[in-house]
Amino acid sequence: MSRLLAAVIVVAGFIAYWNGLSTPFLFDDETGIVSNQQIREVWPLDEALSPPAETPVARRPVVNLTLAINYAFSGLETRGYHVTNLLIHLLAALTLFGIVRRTLRGPKFSGKRVNDLRSSLARDSMWVAFGAALIWTVHPLNSELIEYVVQRTESLMALFYLLTLYSAIRAFEAGRRGGGWRFAAVLSCAAGMLSKETMVTAPIVVLLYDRVFLFDSFRQAMQKRRPFYLALAATWVIVAVALASEGRSSVGFSSGTSPWTYLLNQADVVTQYLKLTVWPRTLVLDYGLPQPLTLPDVIVPASVLLLLLALAIAALICAPEIGFLGACFFIVLAPTSSIVPIATEVGAERRMYLPLAGLVVLVVVAIYMLAWRITGQRRAVMATVIVAVAMSVAATAGTIARTREYSSRLDLTRTIVERRPTGRAHFLLATELIAARREEEAMEQFRASARDYPPAHFGLGVELAGKQRIDEAITELNEFIRLRPDDPVVVPARDLLGQLYLAKGQFGAAEDQFTLVLEKDPSHASARRYLSILRSRGRPN
Repeated sequence: MSRLLAAVIVVAGFIAYWNGLSTPFLFDDETGIVSNQQIREVWPLDEALSPPAETPVARRPVVNLTLAINYAFSGLETRGYHVTNLLIHLLAALTLFGIVRRTLRGPKFSGKRVNDLRSSLARDSMWVAFGAALIWTVHPLNSELIEYVVQRTESLMALFYLLTLYSAIRAFEAGRRGGGWRFAAVLSCAAGMLSKETMVTAPIVVLLYDRVFLFDSFRQAMQKRRPFYLALAATWVIVAVALASEGRSSVGFSSGTSPWTYLLNQADVVTQYLKLTVWPRTLVLDYGLPQPLTLPDVIVPASVLLLLLALAIAALICAPEIGFLGACFFIVLAPTSSIVPIATEVGAERRMYLPLAGLVVLVVVAIYMLAWRITGQRRAVMATVIVAVAMSVAATAGTIARTREYSSRLDLTRTIVERRPTGRAHFLLATELIAARREEEAMEQFRASARDYPPAHFGLGVELAGKQRIDEAITELNEFIRLRPDDPVVVPARDLLGQLYLAKGQFGAAEDQFTLVLEKDPSHASARRYLSILRSRGRPN
């Protein structure tokens, strides 16, 4: 029966995501895949395991390797990448199925001393696990992990995270003969560290799981499995080494966003995640940049989160099995949603991928417990499965509708502007409108974006220059340089400025711009050519 239920989970996943397997590459896919020269060959492995810096796969060699394998089979044809993302998601769902089932059959739910409810959960563990895994598989909040190829960093990490916990459970069940499972857990943990840095919380969660579900105290757990915990903790060295290497300057305490500002932003973002968990109708691909908030701005969502955190801590003391799920929500979100700033992305729904699994398990167990108290054990499992299937059908419909929005980059960016109209959202829509040759509409979006997103001044300047509105273009380009003097795009902005000044006959101003370009990029051919002409003849031919 368990194999049949596993097959149902897989089929449900394919039904939910089938219409999204031809989605085009999206924004970060351009640097992570299209222009990523390190995925062009699988062998020798040193290339595929050396992802380029300042890309979504930086410091994530396992993810880069999977992209290289995709490229070897299908080049830049997108379907193979999406199928791989879906397979990763389905493997994670099946692993969750196994974890929940074995947990409910474990020592805290079986034996002579457990109460009737726990004993009933143990007997119906397969069905409870099925309901949780099925809902998680088709939940619309997970759609980004299939449709946005390069974000498999999250799902691949989550798969290794779940495999680490599953292998740790199997190692406990096997006792002294569990060496192979312990090795598998450590290997999975190491692979997860090489997929995304959020994996650093896995050793903590394994220890907490053991304390809650397998042992009576942390001391007992350490006595029984100390070498195993130390081996898991040793994989932190992988992340430490990766962080010391060249990666992404937009992440960390030197990224330009203060930890306090980032934390305040997270209060609003995480509460939005929770709303979407219950009612995932207005999903957003891009949450924009951290905003300069103050504590009064977020006092309500911050209070809600502090209350939920207090409840999770209280549950760990009074009802540890429930508290574990609540604690996992906060622990897994902590690396990306606390005080470590990510300057280029204040929020991302994909960060809820693994925390959502814990919340779904909590909901399904709660449904079972309520049904058990109302109808008794015999009908509880039937009621739970019926409710879980009904929720899954509704979720599948939502996922199909959401994946349809990914079919066009232009339509997708419109949903971002409609649902979270940040400056960057308007900028993204403007770039898609330009690709669709709708320049007038694009300039309207650039103007809306420029109010709080400086790169829009550059985009607007380029468009105005193309329409020979030279004075307006010069104004926009100078404003961009003033607001973002250290931006790499300043070099092409100054080059274009120099050409515009030439067109106006302002040769001194043009020479100044080309000189500044060459100070930043001595090999810049265009600036060198124009400057040579200016200095030798006083004006271009």
